[in-house]
Amino acid sequence: MGDPYDEYFYKDHLGNVRQVIRAPFTLAFRATMEEEKAQEEEQLFDQLPETRILDHRHNNTPGGNQVAWLNADRGRL
Repeated sequence: MGDPYDEYFYKDHLGNVRQVIRAPFTLAFRATMEEEKAQEEEQLFDQLPETRILDHRHNNTPGGNQVAWLNADRGRL
């Protein structure tokens, strides 16, 4: 499916619309935890500065080195 606002109409043999299909559309935000995006991301998410740490081993951002540890076992929120 193309544009998220596309609609597809299935009609019966008389030309009556029987079903309307829309492409799924979701809006999601993702925090990269990288310093260069910190100002923008901190406006969208709470408590990022408290959870941001330097750890390249668990990073999923290409070329990045920041992650968020959120479990209590590591002394984080």
